[in-house]
Amino acid sequence: MNINISENYSIAREEKNIDILVRDLNNIIVIENKIKSGINGVNHDISSENIQSQLGKYYSYADEESNGEKKVSCFIFTPNYNDIDIKNYTNSDKYNKIYYKDIYEFFTDNSIKPYLTKDRYYEDFIKALYKHTLEIDNNQYEKMLYKFVQKIRKCKERNHI
Repeated sequence: MNINISENYSIAREEKNIDILVRDLNNIIVIENKIKSGINGVNHDISSENIQSQLGKYYSYADEESNGEKKVSCFIFTPNYNDIDIKNYTNSDKYNKIYYKDIYEFFTDNSIKPYLTKDRYYEDFIKALYKHTLEIDNNQYEKMLYKFVQKIRKCKERNHI
């Protein structure tokens, strides 16, 4: 994200409904995570071409809190299968989309990986992250496949196959 964060920082979850809000001496960072949803709080104002939404609200909150003294950076994290078009939303120009594939590549990069693999949850984190790097959501496919296998097993039991 190309932001230098000082060692003295705080992270808040769901403050003013913002998924992740990071603050340090020089920055306020808004992160919206859009795994299975689109933009919320949509209000269509026919007098304007831009659509009011949570994006505008969150940016305004961070900008007001910064008092012009801190840099405000806003991001939308989105899986590759959930490509959200934000261009018609108010303050959409303040947001950068980051795809899960980019996040995955960051956390699996050989220059940083040795520092992270010491964490006992690293492999689980990477596995969970990976499925969001795909171009399609395989979650429904996996459920269907599981049910299909269960049906085959029941048929085998009934017919003694």
